[in-house]
Amino acid sequence: MIKPFRINAQSSGVRIGRLAIVCSLLIIATGCGKDSDDGDVTNTLAIPTDIVLNLFCDDIGIATETCVLDDPDNPYANVPFATANPPPDDEPGEDFNRAKFALAAAVAGNPKATFYVYATAQARAPSGENQWYTARALHELYTATVAAAPPGSELIREQTIRAYRSALDNYFDSATFFIAGFLPAPPPGGVAYPVMLRELTASDLAMTPGAFTPLFDPADVGNNEFIARETMGGWGYTWVGMLDGPAGPLTLPGPVYRN
Repeated sequence: MIKPFRINAQSSGVRIGRLAIVCSLLIIATGCGKDSDDGDVTNTLAIPTDIVLNLFCDDIGIATETCVLDDPDNPYANVPFATANPPPDDEPGEDFNRAKFALAAAVAGNPKATFYVYATAQARAPSGENQWYTARALHELYTATVAAAPPGSELIREQTIRAYRSALDNYFDSATFFIAGFLPAPPPGGVAYPVMLRELTASDLAMTPGAFTPLFDPADVGNNEFIARETMGGWGYTWVGMLDGPAGPLTLPGPVYRN
């Protein structure tokens, strides 16, 4: 199993403080307090559970667009993602990254809510990682619409492709870290390794066998890969593709180059 990871090199006291921050965010996101009929105030956000996404603006979730923070359907618009003044030994943005992953984990399996988590993160701190996770959330949401009513939402499909393209156009040299949970005897804390987001993006667009619906040809994964490669070529990128090995396609994508 491969898990998202952010380097954590703090003292136990700082880690406890950070855990408290994340727990507070999860309480905000999932709700707390008693029902209003007994006179107490309920502190609960309205987390969407549907799969209908009305784009608040054309570029929502794309690059530096911040309109998601004004979207009335976004339950995370006012949820604090990070502390203003991290301690000296804290990596810049570490609280932010831990918080966004915790909030996303709390709504796992709910692609619309997950989209709002990562689109909000992207609006507040534009990065390749946030852009890729936003695109993945859109891709999961598109897949859900296909399952509910084929052929699915064309609006979400197109926005998914735009979000993936933004990862290539705006964050070509960005990477994200994963924990190598597949190791037979990992050391305490696991082993983290970086993966270039451009390769993850190309793989997601090409959709060799995976959990999401292919974006270009849902009925033919192989055909979808070559349409994706052609499309990326039109954007100015060359992807080597998923190379064939003796036992079939390899599990890792080939490199991506600028044309």
